[in-house]
Amino acid sequence: MGNDFEGELPRGIFNLSRLGILMVSDLKNTSFPFPVIGNLRNINYLVLRNCSLTGGIPDYIGNNWTLLNYLDLSFNDLSGSIPQSLKKAASLDTLLLTNNKLNGSIPPWILERHKVDLSYNNFTDFIKDNITDPTHHNSTEVKTLDPGKPNMDSILALSKNCTSEYHSLFINCGGARTSAEGNPYDEDVSTESYFSVPSGTWAYSCSGDSILKPSNSSDFGERKLKDLNIIEMANGPNEAWNKSFTVIVDENPLEIHFFWAGKGSLGIPPLALNGPLVSAISVTPNFDVHDGKLSASQIAGITIGCAFAPLLLFLFAWQMRLLGNRELREKQIEVQKRSFTLQQIIDGTKNFSSKMEIGRGRFGVVYKANLPDQIQLAVKKISQPSEQREKDELKSEIGNLISLSHENLVQLLGGYSNKDLHLLIYEYMETGSLHKALFEQRHTSTETELSWSARFDICLGIAKGLNYLHEEEEKSIKIKIVHGNINAKNILLDKTHTAKLSDFGLATIYNEEDPFTAIKARGSRVYMAPEHALGKAITVKADVYSYGVVVLEIVSGRSNTEYIPNQEADFLLDTAGRLHQQGRFLNLVDKKLGSRFDNKQALTLLHLAMECTKQSPTLRPNMSEVVTKLSDIKASVPSSSSEVV
Repeated sequence: MGNDFEGELPRGIFNLSRLGILMVSDLKNTSFPFPVIGNLRNINYLVLRNCSLTGGIPDYIGNNWTLLNYLDLSFNDLSGSIPQSLKKAASLDTLLLTNNKLNGSIPPWILERHKVDLSYNNFTDFIKDNITDPTHHNSTEVKTLDPGKPNMDSILALSKNCTSEYHSLFINCGGARTSAEGNPYDEDVSTESYFSVPSGTWAYSCSGDSILKPSNSSDFGERKLKDLNIIEMANGPNEAWNKSFTVIVDENPLEIHFFWAGKGSLGIPPLALNGPLVSAISVTPNFDVHDGKLSASQIAGITIGCAFAPLLLFLFAWQMRLLGNRELREKQIEVQKRSFTLQQIIDGTKNFSSKMEIGRGRFGVVYKANLPDQIQLAVKKISQPSEQREKDELKSEIGNLISLSHENLVQLLGGYSNKDLHLLIYEYMETGSLHKALFEQRHTSTETELSWSARFDICLGIAKGLNYLHEEEEKSIKIKIVHGNINAKNILLDKTHTAKLSDFGLATIYNEEDPFTAIKARGSRVYMAPEHALGKAITVKADVYSYGVVVLEIVSGRSNTEYIPNQEADFLLDTAGRLHQQGRFLNLVDKKLGSRFDNKQALTLLHLAMECTKQSPTLRPNMSEVVTKLSDIKASVPSSSSEVV
């Protein structure tokens, strides 16, 4: 199945009288017919799909292969009518003849079979007793028939010509109504196998049950893709891939058909299907539209698959939608006294568009989500952890954030996790990270100006957040927590520049009576306490050290230098030590501030930073002491003088 074999199928195979199962697909050859004689009298399961078979279906299949239960001859070039001899194959339960050139009438005995697919052929008559009257429509092409769930009223609706002409169409497959790039996308949230939009502009049939006028030619359209390797085209799993096609629409309607073709299926449909899931369809004209009128010969460009996502081992497209999107549409996230579904939040990220990306972390990418009423969220789409350690860290971040609540911690609003999609939903921090505000916008017109009072309040806010983590009496759960990864990138700022700690993947519960054993250092090296870097047992004082480094960066506007092996490195901490000894401590204050800073506050912060970064953990202050000192100095300095020496 799905190999690159070339040439005709050897005639001798059809004389293997003891053969019970034969499955062949996707042969590369010109074409060949069935042999004149076939002696597969014990065959039970036969698949000859996409093998370039020509000619008619031989009578010996029905007359002699009495044990045949499953017959798939789809995606060939078979012609002629369905032979009456197939009726004699009493054991035949499944008959798949889709995408051939068969014609004539469809015999009524077809309804005696459990599963029949006759879609995309040239049949000219349809007989289905007590279900429909052939006079209701002219020549028709019949799609999949499933006698177990006929819905001919809906099916026949597709045989009618459209009452109006349209030059564009946008569908958010499996999602709610949304907008993208200025275009309104219709919702597609029905879980039925057949659905017609109330406006009458489009309809779908996931099981294939529909009736359309046949094409004047023997070819019902052009196959655009075959052997689609979605992971290769998308450059990795869980990545979107866009594909555009141009077609001539000389009559309405336009039909888009997705079906099994070529490689990619590990099982026989409908038991298994591997391949992409279409996330969106857009149809746009590549001509100028005047007064909304279109001529029959105008050309429409069709973009199919604004996102093809690699999903494996699902059944039908409607079942894919049932399994995944129902949960996304039902799960609610509470934001500012309003509830939003996960699907609405995902739509707010423009389906995780790179244009909405606002950051990256150890576990994945963070996107901005725009919701109604100008509500904004941050959505972390987590990549699948490859190691158990990463899985443990991920669980740690989720568990710790859910249980914590403080004005200086980023609030986790909710999350979602299944095999293929893992999301964490946070409050949105308008200004971004402290690192971005201090170091990444120096030469841009959108630079975030941090005044002295803002910098002092940020230092105080970080201290309060750490104190909340470290002091068990501050929390409803009486534990001490070591954050383990304090740095400028993990401190986020809202629109008022309130500092909030984020990224709790390394947070660990600390017990003073039984300190945990040495752990492998995984934080940011230039912020890391010496005992942490050496793999020794750590306490909450490791966070105190990192805090001291961050304070120096905030006051100076300089980043602590990355360590480069075998090279001289001028660390900010070393510079601060030298200036302290020389009595020129205030020379460290950011030159961009000029004289717009408070002398007393600056010296207090710098002295605290040196205390926090002492080599011995026992000599460093507790965060509660830091909070007290900063709160006292803030209260003693009038707000009017906080911007001058």
